[in-house]
Amino acid sequence: ARLLQRLFGQDNIPVQVTWLVANAPAVTRPYNGFQQLADEEAKSRIWGGIHFEFESLASRGACSRLADYSVDNVLRKR
Repeated sequence: ARLLQRLFGQDNIPVQVTWLVANAPAVTRPYNGFQQLADEEAKSRIWGGIHFEFESLASRGACSRLADYSVDNVLRKR
């Protein structure tokens, strides 16, 4: 979410994602922005028993820092 926010310069860009699951119908969900999508994805991993809340918070913090570093140092205009 943070990388897309930085690249587009905003977060309020509507996004639609189609989730594909084996042996189930596809589900398409609309989101008001990248952060809303990221928040729901993080919660789904907790609800699914894959992660705990503290892991999710730590991961989101690390991913945001990595996105900022990437935009500031790697994806600069030449």
